Amino acid sequence: MKPNRWVSIVGRNGESFDFDLGPFNSNVESGFSPEARPQSPFTNRETEIIRLMAGGFNTSAIADRLCISSQAVRTHRKNILRKSGCENTAGLIADCIRRRWVSPMTVVADVPTAMPASGDGISPASA
Repeated sequence: MKPNRWVSIVGRNGESFDFDLGPFNSNVESGFSPEARPQSPFTNRETEIIRLMAGGFNTSAIADRLCISSQAVRTHRKNILRKSGCENTAGLIADCIRRRWVSPMTVVADVPTAMPASGDGISPASA
């Protein structure tokens, strides 16, 4: 039995949408092979930043994860938007996936493995 493949997307107002990728089977992954991927205008570092942005990481979290300054991340983000011709991050991510420059299977999600217990002095916003 093949495993189910689901993609969850959170809307602007916090609503959740779940999409079953079952009909695509292995075509989802094979369609993003390096040979099938169109040439991207982005550097490897820019592509890495796009994947992190798609996963919900903000500028400071990306900087921490990549061991670079927040200013460097802001510069990369500005260059990425300029190269893509997109007006915002949501449009950028959708366009990159649509053009197969970034695979939805390689997006790095910023999902905590466990929430801190209440009363421990750590708020979810600062965790």
